[in-house]
Amino acid sequence: MAPQSNSDAAKGKCPILDKILDPKGPFFQKWNMMLVVSCVLAVLLDPLFLYIPILNDDMKCIGLDSNLKIAAVVLRSLTDLVYIVKITFQIYELQKCS
Repeated sequence: MAPQSNSDAAKGKCPILDKILDPKGPFFQKWNMMLVVSCVLAVLLDPLFLYIPILNDDMKCIGLDSNLKIAAVVLRSLTDLVYIVKITFQIYELQKCS
């Protein structure tokens, strides 16, 4: 019996993950669409950060709208999380190929 190559051994290591990360599979195609939607959402969310500073006319000072600040940071963090997962998938694919 011939020994298995490294790529064969890596494929058998986690078959569920290999099925999910198959570049021609349906999950990967849906993930790419979700990445595109996340990119568009991130571009649309960035102007919200310009509305966070507010001017208090009574004391003539600048304050922050805390509700908008929290909403903008949380939503932008969710879009950034999609980027982090995409980078992780790419690193996994590179390690699988080598």
